Amino acid sequence: MREAKKAPTAQDSSPQVATRQVAIAMVAILVLLIAIAGGLTLFFGERIHRGLPQASAFPLPAVITGEDVQRRALEAAQRRLLAGGNGRLAIDEAMKRIVARGPRAYDPVGASP
Repeated sequence: MREAKKAPTAQDSSPQVATRQVAIAMVAILVLLIAIAGGLTLFFGERIHRGLPQASAFPLPAVITGEDVQRRALEAAQRRLLAGGNGRLAIDEAMKRIVARGPRAYDPVGASP
């Protein structure tokens, strides 16, 4: 038959483990954790007992009248700028100039040919 296991005693523990130092380390860690919790309570005390935010419904989407007119006006303004309006170089002319430069088209400005 098997013998019943007996409870460990001081003679059963390893002589290489300093039980007193382990116990002191455990107490030090526990004290440190309690100090951290207390510090967080001091700094964030106003957030601890705060309730959850109240749910609210999103507002209904606004109806914007004349969006098609606004879109057409924006597109016309963009077309004018691309065509060289407002003193700018037309996009077609700019692309032709880039193509004319050939393989050196994207060299830094002022680079010698």
